[in-house]
Amino acid sequence: MLCRECARGKPNHLYIVEPKNFAVAIPVTLAAASFGGWLMATLHVGFFGLFAGFLYGLAVGEVALRLTGRKRGLQVELMAGGCVFLGLIAGQAIHFFITTAVPGAQVPLGGVDVLTSSEVALRIVTDPWMWVASAVAIFGAVSRVRNI
Repeated sequence: MLCRECARGKPNHLYIVEPKNFAVAIPVTLAAASFGGWLMATLHVGFFGLFAGFLYGLAVGEVALRLTGRKRGLQVELMAGGCVFLGLIAGQAIHFFITTAVPGAQVPLGGVDVLTSSEVALRIVTDPWMWVASAVAIFGAVSRVRNI
């Protein structure tokens, strides 16, 4: 026999993330994801970017896990996947701004010396490998959080 309070059951402590952990985890995970996104944009690995994207997603997922105290659940999965996506976009943008800001640097697309923000955004959105790599990286991050 159990009393009413014990019979209800309590939520599992592995799925309860405190707000202060999220307040620390989101910016740090986003910074790590942005650095990884810049690194992936700089390396230009092409087809092998799928493997690099998966490893990148695993790394960002591990950062998210460690910062939240190894907690799991939908909230941490969404945070890790969102940080991966935003980090890849930020990394692409940082790469374009760095390569166009250096005098005499080789411009990767079109031969334009100065790119505006809208041109950078257009190039990021129209790059099909970025979308494929981001899907693989998001899968890697979410699977790392889910299958600890």
